[in-house]
Amino acid sequence: MKFRHIAIFYAIFSLVILSSATICAEDSAVSTFHGGTLRVSAVQFSVHADVYKSEAVFSRKIENLVSREIQIHNPDLIIFPEYTSVFLALMPYIGKLNYTKGYTDEFKMLKTEYPDIKTVKSLFLKEGNSAFSIMQSVFGRLAGEYHVYILAGTYFAPSIGSSIGSGSKLHNRTVVFGPNGKVVYSQDKVFLTDFERDIIGLSSGKLAKAKGFLIKGKRIALSICRDTYEPVWEDKFKNYDLWIDIKANGTGFDKQQQQSFLRALPDRIVNTNVKYGITDCLTGKLFDLYWEGESSFIENNNAGVRAIKRSKSYNDEETIFSILSF
Repeated sequence: MKFRHIAIFYAIFSLVILSSATICAEDSAVSTFHGGTLRVSAVQFSVHADVYKSEAVFSRKIENLVSREIQIHNPDLIIFPEYTSVFLALMPYIGKLNYTKGYTDEFKMLKTEYPDIKTVKSLFLKEGNSAFSIMQSVFGRLAGEYHVYILAGTYFAPSIGSSIGSGSKLHNRTVVFGPNGKVVYSQDKVFLTDFERDIIGLSSGKLAKAKGFLIKGKRIALSICRDTYEPVWEDKFKNYDLWIDIKANGTGFDKQQQQSFLRALPDRIVNTNVKYGITDCLTGKLFDLYWEGESSFIENNNAGVRAIKRSKSYNDEETIFSILSF
């Protein structure tokens, strides 16, 4: 009888272990619970010379946007688009740069006055860490103060230990600050544009390192502009709950670009179990560069993908908000 009890015990124990293993395997592929909501604000941020006059001016601008969203919508997550934080690296040269002129002429001027700045890449290698410090003091502080997640756009991030040398690596990196004010997630752009690779000198991130992050038990995937056109992400993110695409579309938002946007996030999530997608676009002008695009919230269901919220403009600053129900 004693041996029978022992056998029954081990049988039950084995079932528990197998069940736990199955649960863990499933948890690694799907969200931690069903149901619930996420409140999300996407800022269609506009860049222009006045925004980057000083850290104080930039901080006031971001704080006004964040505090307004907190007061009106009380979101769980506030999103800023690609390149929002890139130009923080130029602040040490505010008195030298003329943002109304072409960027090639302005960087030639910097090369003349600063011997250690030999290329555009060397400038961002030199100032990338200071740009991140400003991001921490602005976005990190606000995330902690308002107990909200903030996706702070992207900046050009030097690899750890990088110097200004030509062999050093620079990445287009997005950063998410959590309600504790600390970085909870970062991700590097994988599929670069010609401008990013040939003019800026960026290096590609690694696809395998893109894991996404959790808010209220929901798995959130991220892709950065050009990345979203690549089908390789579909299998990686197929069982996530929300997929965010942050963009800096450096051309006019004409009919051709409207069709191009449909080939990005809508084409990706329709082949997955992802329920919602968010595209958040940069707008504005700096030097002879400009950005346009339509920000949107989309839903993926049995009938296909449909837009549930769109920005009113493709070239002005605005914020769109939605409560996503799971």
